[in-house]
Amino acid sequence: MKNLCLLLLGLLLMVSFTACASDKKTGDADETELEDESEDSDGDADAGSLTLSTWEGHSAKDSPGNDGKWVASIAFGEELTLLNETETDAKTNKSYEKVRLLDGKEGWVRADFVAKDASLQAVAQDAQIYKRPGISNISDDMVLTGTVVIVKGHKDDFAEFIARNDAKNKRKEGWLLGEKALTSDETDVSAALLYSKAMNEKVPTKRQEKLKQVVTNYPNSVFAKTAQNAIDAAAASEDLSEDQLMITGDNVNVRSGPTVKEENKVFQLAAGDICSILERGEMDEIGGKLDYWYKISAKGQSGWVFGTFTSKAQ
Repeated sequence: MKNLCLLLLGLLLMVSFTACASDKKTGDADETELEDESEDSDGDADAGSLTLSTWEGHSAKDSPGNDGKWVASIAFGEELTLLNETETDAKTNKSYEKVRLLDGKEGWVRADFVAKDASLQAVAQDAQIYKRPGISNISDDMVLTGTVVIVKGHKDDFAEFIARNDAKNKRKEGWLLGEKALTSDETDVSAALLYSKAMNEKVPTKRQEKLKQVVTNYPNSVFAKTAQNAIDAAAASEDLSEDQLMITGDNVNVRSGPTVKEENKVFQLAAGDICSILERGEMDEIGGKLDYWYKISAKGQSGWVFGTFTSKAQ
């Protein structure tokens, strides 16, 4: 009987030992599998990080450098997926990133034409550009309401931005101050894209059609009123005499001279205000818009307004 008990005890110990060994082996395998999954997950996260194109019309090519074959043209603000491959062209010393487009095409693009961890936003009201994120760094340049920009980052109350390059491949960039200067709302950005196309339309009837689309399709956007003001101005301009103009923007600054400076603001006018034209000044470019300055008289005061904000807009 004693021997039988010892035999049973021995068998029990062997079963327990085997079970523990099996559990340990299974545990090791699970841990290794989790580590592999973690590595794969990290790799996918890096390869799938989104970035935005900062240059209108640049090309994705099948190899890095100028000699690569064209794959696709890329729009300003277009979303790209980085594929974690970077090369430098020995001829130009330019860096290139391999990316995937939204339609699945892959190619190489200039690294300085993309912005990582950026967002597409729109300028909600005319804003002064700062050269660096500090109030003493204000410049005489500005971006206009409805301009679509890429925001690269923030520092305190400042947002670093890049605007679309124009026909001469010039673009605005710098810093904007304050939360109210920009809107990241998807509806507002869509409305701003359409509004920008409308204001760049040279044919008046087509411009009016696109402006009406902004009002109709995006009635709740902050740019619906801006578009409606432009529509009203075009209609009202037919009833104005040659020596009159109507203000089309909100809170338009009238300045002591035909230039944009923080210290030369005299007073402001609202959309719909009718002014007498005293003089047409030189043509200037502000916020990417080319237009004339006008010396006007309104509400018992006089000063200069930029044509883009009036019914005289080019």
